[in-house]
Amino acid sequence: TLRVTLRRQEEEEEEEEEEEEEIKPKDVVDEYHRLCPDLPKVRKISESRRRSIKARIRDIGHDSIIEALEKAGSSPFLNGNNDRGWKADLDWLLKEANLVKTLEGKYTQKENGSNIPDFF
Repeated sequence: TLRVTLRRQEEEEEEEEEEEEEIKPKDVVDEYHRLCPDLPKVRKISESRRRSIKARIRDIGHDSIIEALEKAGSSPFLNGNNDRGWKADLDWLLKEANLVKTLEGKYTQKENGSNIPDFF
């Protein structure tokens, strides 16, 4: 029974890995353009971007990347409504620490309408 359970776990993990491998970097870039229309457009999927996208898929999974892109697209701060007019771009979002902070809601607009990231 333990052997059967472990075998099932291994099969499930292999299926998840196969699903993740089917996701192409272009799919993530297309979702970035759809969910973050006001952020800078990607003109080329460089090898560096390709590696970053694949690494983030391995780290947190495709669904979490999409969730982070949704949050980035709706964040006034990441869309340039800040004291410098700075906007996030795909390269910034693909950095592990930035993606995790976005996913965790650090850049989500506060209920009081504040646009300042919650770092503390």
